[in-house]
Amino acid sequence: MVVKRILLACLLSLLAAPLVQAAEDAPATTRVLKVRVAAFPPFYFRDAQGRWTGLDTELGQALIQRAGLQPHFEERPWSRALLEMKNGNMQVMMNLARTPERSAYLYWIGPERYSQMALVVRQKDRDLRIDGIDDLPATARTHHQNFGLQQHVSYSPVLDRRLRDATFARYFEYISRPELNAEKLKAGRIIGFFEDRDAMAYEIAHNPHYKGLALHGFMLEPVPVYFGISKRGVDAATLQKLQQAYQELVADGTFQRIINAWQ
Repeated sequence: MVVKRILLACLLSLLAAPLVQAAEDAPATTRVLKVRVAAFPPFYFRDAQGRWTGLDTELGQALIQRAGLQPHFEERPWSRALLEMKNGNMQVMMNLARTPERSAYLYWIGPERYSQMALVVRQKDRDLRIDGIDDLPATARTHHQNFGLQQHVSYSPVLDRRLRDATFARYFEYISRPELNAEKLKAGRIIGFFEDRDAMAYEIAHNPHYKGLALHGFMLEPVPVYFGISKRGVDAATLQKLQQAYQELVADGTFQRIINAWQ
């Protein structure tokens, strides 16, 4: 009898194993979605009580809560967050430019708003003659310094396309974290760098780390940015809820009210 019970227990465990593995491999179906945030005001930052707030934080929270779900904000560097979205360990990112590479592992909802990249320079260089993208290589050669960019960031369709040309791309160098470009610029190691216009205006006005820097008049074309939803991180029902929530928030003006409050 004991032997039979042992054999029965072993058989049941073998039958259950594929079900456990299937559950582990399935996309997340819980009510909580992990959302990427970072110290990047005015889009994401902690308030006086230590809670995450900011324009994109509020937009993401509104989307997820309208879908009947709950956001769990987790701070991640940009490149690592994209990797976690790819493998499904994180479910939602905001402020994403839509690219073919990212479309392989992300669903898109949006646009949530529009973003524009600006050139940041030292105050003494704010009058540099730069009227278009074609002026950047000549400026770099004249000053014997390159322009700074961040890894895995899409800046604009035009600049992204030009950077695929090795002759043009030689005048740019990359860093892993956005604050490193400010350090390199203040140290005179680059002539300028590109970053979100609103974020840089905020940092220059409020953050001593950006003292002595200024927004140049040259900016890239505005581009729509989206909510990215991990294909491996959500199931079809969750995606449908988020898509429906987006339509409702656009229709009733909630998204625009949030955007207006931060302008």
